[in-house]
Amino acid sequence: MLTKLSAARKAKPVRNNLRLYVAFIAFTAFFDKDDINTCLKFIDIFFVVNTIVVFFQFFVLGYEQDYLGGLFGVEKGCNGYLILFLVIVSIKSVLNYFNDNESALSCFAKCGISLLISVMAELKFFFVIFIIILIVASVITRFSWKKVFLYIVSFILIMAASVLIVEIFGENKAINIDNIIDLIFATNYSSSRDLGRFTAIPTINARFLKEPLEKLFGFGLGNCDTSSFAICNTPFYRSYSYLNYNWFSSAFLFLETGFVGLFLFLFFFVMVFVLSYKKSKQESANMLFCQMGMIMSIVCFILTFYNSSLRTETGYMAYFVLALPFVNASEVKTSRI
Repeated sequence: MLTKLSAARKAKPVRNNLRLYVAFIAFTAFFDKDDINTCLKFIDIFFVVNTIVVFFQFFVLGYEQDYLGGLFGVEKGCNGYLILFLVIVSIKSVLNYFNDNESALSCFAKCGISLLISVMAELKFFFVIFIIILIVASVITRFSWKKVFLYIVSFILIMAASVLIVEIFGENKAINIDNIIDLIFATNYSSSRDLGRFTAIPTINARFLKEPLEKLFGFGLGNCDTSSFAICNTPFYRSYSYLNYNWFSSAFLFLETGFVGLFLFLFFFVMVFVLSYKKSKQESANMLFCQMGMIMSIVCFILTFYNSSLRTETGYMAYFVLALPFVNASEVKTSRI
């Protein structure tokens, strides 16, 4: 029995860290135009259904903040997975609107609903990501007055959302520069003992990774892992679970793989951005898919430090979008999706 548990513990980190890359390769190798079109259309359907479920959970069942996840569940922290889905919907809608493939009403409705859901789930960081999406989408698409129009509408939506979140959760939850800075640079996340989102790396580096080799390569894959079964938890997790390092991909990766592993993980997104940009210059390229890949790579880079969604099943959605630019261009239509 103990031998089987040991084998399972060793296999888990390999599976958790490599499965999304396997999915990425599979998407590029086996998906054709029909598969892609079906998946992207399903995202729109999923968005409608998820919105209905979120509203029901919030207004009828009383779930909110960390417990509001729509189709992603109602367990604490499920809203962290919801943000990745809202990001994908926003990227697709904004790019389609800028490329004249989606109506203003449809785009504004999706963006407005995404911001509203972010208010109810208290996903303040989504507002930062949404602004980044708008900026990057503007840079990589041709100029049109549609962009100015969307900027104005987005500004109004964000201001309305900021007022709404204060009405629901109080003044200390306001969406402003000071609160955003606190969100990014806070030393702790949920208690005085745990790690902050964007301060975890220096804290771990100073406190745990003492030796040069440890700083470079960490403690090794699986040596800080956790499990739903207590008996499978690693000694490190049993001693330091209060740090909540498993809530952030960057902290988890840095502990197990050091600077080298974290660099390689982030370099993948940089590589996807560069290759997607180069791909977009080819005549055979699908511009929408290349643009989606570029923006998604930037968002994934940031989400590495924000939460652990890229280590969970929701990460498949992100790697699907990252793979879009590399699907055989001859198999992909450039028509509206």
